[in-house]
Amino acid sequence: MELHTVILTKRKLAALPEAERSLLVLLGHASNEINVLSKLILMVRKDAPSSRIAGRVEAGQACVLLRVLVGQLHEAWELFRIRVQRNRPLNEKYIPLLDPEGTAALNNLKRHFGGSPLTQIRKKVAFHYSDDDNLTEQSFQAVADTEPLELYLTTQVGNSFYYASEVIVMSSALRMAAPGTGNDDRAFAKLCDHVIAVSRDVTELFGQLIARIVQSCLPDLETHSENHPDGPKLSTLNLSSNSIW
Repeated sequence: MELHTVILTKRKLAALPEAERSLLVLLGHASNEINVLSKLILMVRKDAPSSRIAGRVEAGQACVLLRVLVGQLHEAWELFRIRVQRNRPLNEKYIPLLDPEGTAALNNLKRHFGGSPLTQIRKKVAFHYSDDDNLTEQSFQAVADTEPLELYLTTQVGNSFYYASEVIVMSSALRMAAPGTGNDDRAFAKLCDHVIAVSRDVTELFGQLIARIVQSCLPDLETHSENHPDGPKLSTLNLSSNSIW
């Protein structure tokens, strides 16, 4: 793959206005977290699991990662909303510089977060354990009598997995993502579609903003291009239960 390295130093970054410098760092930080979480979700095992328990643990791990990513996407939008939208000078300086793809990504995000299930999931089940709305009990009561609610315990620290907790908590998230959908598989697919679309738009928008800040404040910046070996394809990697146990 073709790799472009932008040569930054503390002296060069110090030349940026403080608002632009902090924004550039935070945009890159948020993008890194979103990209890493997205890759981990795509790495969840695609072939047949080694056992019934392994399959359930791997599905539960995917749900954990998905909820964390949901929360990070909400926080990324808050970063943009507070640091760019509410900052009139930065908004007027950089938003007009977006290309059509960046403008489309921004418009998509405005529509999405105008009434986002991701925000509700983040507030209710992704980042907080207070359960002020008693969603845990509601989800427990709604779980089918035949649903396997099991705990997988080991003597090794950190390797136990409480599958029953994931079934119940994820049920709350799915009802927020697809209210009125009686099928958990369809609700999960709908939530994944939301997350994929928002991840794509956030990384597009943030990448363009980083580029515009660099181009505007550091026009003579040194760059280096090279052909770098491709990393392994995500389709060849598995985040299986064996990666945790």
